[in-house]
Amino acid sequence: MAEAVELKDEQRLELETRAESLRKERDDALADKQAIHQRMTALEQQYRESRGRVEALENAFREAKAKLTSTAEKYTALRGNLVSRQKALEELRLELSESQQNLAERDKELAAAREQVSSLSSELEEMAALDSELEGLYGKIHSRDPSIEECPPEPSPLRFFERGGVPADTPVHADERARCTRCDYRGICDGSDHDIELPLETRVERFGHAWPVTPIGEIETRASVIGEVVGLQGPEIIEDGSISLEFTLQDGYDRARVRSSRQGNPTRVTRTISEGSRVKIDDGMPSLWRGQLQIDLDGKSSVSMASEGDSAPVVEVETRVSVVGRVWSIDAYPNGVDVNRWSITLMDKTGSAASVAFKQFVPVSAAAISRGDEIAILNGEVGEWAGRPQVRIGPGARVVILRHSEDTPGF
Repeated sequence: MAEAVELKDEQRLELETRAESLRKERDDALADKQAIHQRMTALEQQYRESRGRVEALENAFREAKAKLTSTAEKYTALRGNLVSRQKALEELRLELSESQQNLAERDKELAAAREQVSSLSSELEEMAALDSELEGLYGKIHSRDPSIEECPPEPSPLRFFERGGVPADTPVHADERARCTRCDYRGICDGSDHDIELPLETRVERFGHAWPVTPIGEIETRASVIGEVVGLQGPEIIEDGSISLEFTLQDGYDRARVRSSRQGNPTRVTRTISEGSRVKIDDGMPSLWRGQLQIDLDGKSSVSMASEGDSAPVVEVETRVSVVGRVWSIDAYPNGVDVNRWSITLMDKTGSAASVAFKQFVPVSAAAISRGDEIAILNGEVGEWAGRPQVRIGPGARVVILRHSEDTPGF
């Protein structure tokens, strides 16, 4: 019994000891819990502080990143501007180099142009002197028309010379007309018996129509007309004393354009000419320009006041003519470069005349026409050039080959 009681006391003591130990452990655990709670509280406070610092750092990072991004964009833009400016600078350098090369070339061209101008100046002086000389010679030649009696067909003797200009043993040809054998004009010279069979036709049957033919010597290149002055421009006195003017001459329903000729201005123009005045034009050169009658005035022409009884209708001026003649020479032929006209000299038994066609009016048959051919120009325009009759080939005109040179005597 007593052992049982002691056992119970030991067990109770042991239980109390264990209880006390448990209480201590509980108190320690509570203390640890409180410490842990405090630690957790401190850590939570540290976390909050760290979180705040992290957020502040994140905000600072974002701001720094934004600034960095902005700086990078500015850098990229500046770099792009720098690259474009470098490209522009390179282009400017290339342009400057090209400009310098062009400038050097221009300097060379300028030097060459100066040399050319200097050369042209000397040539111009020579040409001016030649022009003055030729103008004087032209005036001397055309100062008057020589008579046939002043130009007798008497050739000078044909003389013979040895080398060095020494007279030959037989100094003069026995035949007084020995020069006529090789003379280009023997066929038209009165002192020669060489007949080249120049034509003298009065009409030509072509294209189902009879064309009246005018002998070349009877072509009237000048005409007189009377009418009222309309649209007067001038008159103006030129330095050489000639007069420049232009107006329309109206005669009822008919009109003619009057102007100064390219071969010179008239010198005899009445001082009383005015708008609406009735004037008479003598020795004017009629022609056609774009279907309208045109009267050219030169040194042989005159403009005076018309008298009450004077009559010279504009409608009676002949501007068309048909001629038949042999081709004496081909003076110009289109080459596609600097010559755009076809020009020939025609002859019949009464005289000679020039004929010309420009650009699209050059006849197709021109390529087949050669010196010595006998041709007909039908419905040509009457004109005058350098004092010679001229038959212009324009709209409505036709050129027909009548005989080739092989079928006619040589010139």
